[in-house]
Amino acid sequence: MGEGMAGIGKEIYVILVKRFENALKDVNKIRQVVLIIINLFCIFFITVLSRVPTLTRTVHLLPLWSIVSFDYWKQIILNICLFIPLGYFLAGIFFNSKHPHLWTLFSALFVSVSIELLQFLTYRGMLDVDDLFSTV
Repeated sequence: MGEGMAGIGKEIYVILVKRFENALKDVNKIRQVVLIIINLFCIFFITVLSRVPTLTRTVHLLPLWSIVSFDYWKQIILNICLFIPLGYFLAGIFFNSKHPHLWTLFSALFVSVSIELLQFLTYRGMLDVDDLFSTV
């Protein structure tokens, strides 16, 4: 009879530990989603909202056109630094998916294309193919 109670106690313990582990996984996912939202807001603010609107829309579809520019490397480093946290958090979200690297890549590409389109549509910044290459 004592062993039966110990077996039941062990089963209850295992069930509680599994629920606690699942709850921790949920908390971690929620934390990652919140960090992604904060990171997306920062990227959106830096690349779109902090810029002053212009009177014209500028489009640069020629790849590597800005390599002759003095600020080229500075812009590439800043773009990479903006997107490193996003890639890290997205990789954590897609870790258990079938192809986590592809999901992370396509999500970052979607964000980058969205930013370029927002810059174009709101007259803030320019639609630039080089930015797509440096962020993804």
